[in-house]
Amino acid sequence: MRRTLIPRFLIVAVLVCSFRTVSTVCTGNATYRVTFTALWTSTSHPRQYPDNPHWSGLVGGSHNSMYTMWQPGNHSTPGMKTVAETGSPGTLENEMRVQGSNILDMLALGGISSGNGTTSGNLDVDGSHSLVSLVSMIVPSPDWFAGVHGLDLCNQSTWTQSRTVDLFPYDAGTDS
Repeated sequence: MRRTLIPRFLIVAVLVCSFRTVSTVCTGNATYRVTFTALWTSTSHPRQYPDNPHWSGLVGGSHNSMYTMWQPGNHSTPGMKTVAETGSPGTLENEMRVQGSNILDMLALGGISSGNGTTSGNLDVDGSHSLVSLVSMIVPSPDWFAGVHGLDLCNQSTWTQSRTVDLFPYDAGTDS
């Protein structure tokens, strides 16, 4: 797999807390507009471009440090396995729900029906849940996905105003 397969998450703040604290924890809450922009085209990737490339729905949420949706090198949960292999978010969403107070907000967006496109939605964070993890299956693939894990939107007690993250493909390690 070429490392030039780079979709992007554009995370833009639509509500930013207007006060700061001396601690390293952000206070109050913020709502971010999460935009997943896929840039996988036959022009940008002329070699080995597949038939019918597309992306599953984007799924994830805001959470605290007690929850890990996925992390490179870790074994996949059943929910991550299902997203990576089929694109279906249900099991992963259920895993998040049973985390209770470790999860603040969940996000489930529609898929992108080609290699190139955009989907977006809002995600809430607060001082106790400033981390964001999101994933989307890369299709066609046996168990590949792109995503972000544990992205902290609180920077030295101030909410990040805007953040763009280049994503890379990951192998969930579930297809043997």
